[in-house]
Amino acid sequence: MGPCFCTIKDHQDRVSDYEYSAMSNRREILRRHVVVSREKDLPTQLHPVLRRIYAARGVDSNCLDTSLSSLLPVSQLDGTAEAAERLWHAYAEQQRVIVVGDFDADGATATALMMHCLQGLWFF
Repeated sequence: MGPCFCTIKDHQDRVSDYEYSAMSNRREILRRHVVVSREKDLPTQLHPVLRRIYAARGVDSNCLDTSLSSLLPVSQLDGTAEAAERLWHAYAEQQRVIVVGDFDADGATATALMMHCLQGLWFF
């Protein structure tokens, strides 16, 4: 398979072609316009690339609060009571538990966290 090309357009319709290897012959990537005031409202300790991405997606500083107080209470998450009851039943009956997660960052993190918690509760 020969080389492929990618066309990138920025918000001023400037076009650049880049060679890449892929199954399809040509792709077009459109850059989002970044409102400078949005980017300036984001924390300065963020990496410049993250600031640009967040600004382009309309993310503000309030969405970046990672403190425990900003998390939803467990009682507001659907299905947690039923899941806890099912886990308790599996534990009491010495049943096996399978943990399944996807391969993106939050899925892998959630899977690892669940495995760690279940090991801490003597499931394994």
